[in-house]
Amino acid sequence: VQETSAPDVAAYAKTYGLTYPIGFDATAAIFKTYQAYGLPTQIFIDRTGHVSSVYRGPVTIPLAEQLLKPILAAPGARSVP
Repeated sequence: VQETSAPDVAAYAKTYGLTYPIGFDATAAIFKTYQAYGLPTQIFIDRTGHVSSVYRGPVTIPLAEQLLKPILAAPGARSVP
């Protein structure tokens, strides 16, 4: 969010050992579209591309598992909380 160029993003990723794909939102359009006005913000998107949930704040592993469970469930299956 605060980086101003793709090389800045690459440097940030390298500094923090981030090995997953990272997109550079140069115009902040995505940041604004998803209303990610605080950091960190996690946006969970389902298999169909719809936002399943938005969590503003740090996510623990148990919370991430809870938020991902309905997304990872078989299509058409109902998730049990």
